[in-house]
Amino acid sequence: MSGETLLKNIFLIFCITILCTTVSDACPNCKDAFASGPEAAIGESYSWSILFMLGMFMSVIGGFSFLIWSKVKKTNYNM
Repeated sequence: MSGETLLKNIFLIFCITILCTTVSDACPNCKDAFASGPEAAIGESYSWSILFMLGMFMSVIGGFSFLIWSKVKKTNYNM
């Protein structure tokens, strides 16, 4: 499988995943905090902390993936 075909397949899977998702229910604590209105800052804090944790996870995975990709490309170039 060529690199271009692999990227097209990954992009297709990504688009299908985004388009086919449904609304998720929040945990009971977050749902109650959001239902009580804008005064409830705890629900918003939970949301931001979850987004931060997911962002850090994806940053680390992306960094390692880029590192491996660059090392493999450098090794193949030197051969």
